[in-house]
Amino acid sequence: MDHLLSWFDNRTLLVCQLLLELLMASAFLILRRVNPAMRGIGLMSGGFALGVVALLLVAARGAVPLVVSAAIGNTVGFFSYYLVVRGIQLFLKDRSRYGWVMEISGAVCIAALFYFTLVKQDIVIRSIAAAWSIGIGRLLPAITLWRYSNTKRFLRFGAVAFGIFALLSFQRIVLLLVQGAPQNFMQRDSVQTISILTGFLHIGVTGMFLLAMITSELRAATLRTAQIDSLTGALTRAAAESKFAQELEHAGRSGLALSLMLVDIDNFKAFNDTAGHAAGDEALRLVAQAIQEQLRAYDTFGRFGGDELLLLLPGTEGADAVTVAERIRDAIHRIPPIHGKLPVTLSIGIAEGEPHDTTRTLLARADEALYHVKRSGRNAAYFQPFGVTPPSHEASEPVATDRLSSTERP
Repeated sequence: MDHLLSWFDNRTLLVCQLLLELLMASAFLILRRVNPAMRGIGLMSGGFALGVVALLLVAARGAVPLVVSAAIGNTVGFFSYYLVVRGIQLFLKDRSRYGWVMEISGAVCIAALFYFTLVKQDIVIRSIAAAWSIGIGRLLPAITLWRYSNTKRFLRFGAVAFGIFALLSFQRIVLLLVQGAPQNFMQRDSVQTISILTGFLHIGVTGMFLLAMITSELRAATLRTAQIDSLTGALTRAAAESKFAQELEHAGRSGLALSLMLVDIDNFKAFNDTAGHAAGDEALRLVAQAIQEQLRAYDTFGRFGGDELLLLLPGTEGADAVTVAERIRDAIHRIPPIHGKLPVTLSIGIAEGEPHDTTRTLLARADEALYHVKRSGRNAAYFQPFGVTPPSHEASEPVATDRLSSTERP
């Protein structure tokens, strides 16, 4: 082991670590400038920047007072880890309350650093306090990342990496107790060389992982933006069609029900013709908001074009979809008339998927149900069961409530 470590020069390792940490700080700062709305990146950049300062102070032992290199340098090092931890938590929107563990550990370690530097000089205990604070600073990101790895599997790699480096920090405590601490930071000593080498590898591995995590989220955010209709917040037609095919395939494999709704805003052309396109946009926005408030997190809401909206309800039979449609219509009835004179109502066609259905056949039944509502006077919901043809109506016939399904309310 000593022969292997003799290949490494502490001074060279330290310079490489400084340059790598400075590079990471710059990379995170650039990402922060490009994406100011993404939280946590600035703290990560600040953490790596403080790491550079901490390394310079600790490495200057002998050239500066001991309290500056040992106590202040390691304190700055602790805060560099603290900023990275907080940055990860903000980035992942983590609301856990175990941050106090690091804060209390940090306070105890900082007190020990200053006490065993100014009052009772003990380099071993001082080094143990520094190693403990670093270990906690590496362990908490591991816990945070692991908690979110169920939804994002690649986070497990980061959790394992942070966890391994945390264990190496705690192992350093054992080595310090057994072999003691070197008097000089640059001293060619196995404990010191392992410490510097571990720090270098930690910055490289975890820094690259955090950069990959952020860029992955940026790509996902860009993709989400391309798939979301800016006015309604619904999926675009292409994204909705893709999701429709996926949900129908899943329903076929699992045997679960799947209901489809096609929704039209009644007399939508009148909004644009009477009050201008701004009124039409306002009606669409209010309708979309009311619909989304009635849906579950795993339901799909898409804009098929113009005022036509599509809803997919996984695990929902047609009769239950009717109940959802009525809740939506109740919510729409609470929308005040646009410009005080244009009431907002909906026509909704509902169809339930069958084992042999394709997106085309299921969409055709929902469209037929929607057409039935429009022919019957609009402002209603109609469920089109498989194999049942809706009653025909002449366009000139008046609306008769007894010919509408029990879910329709003209």
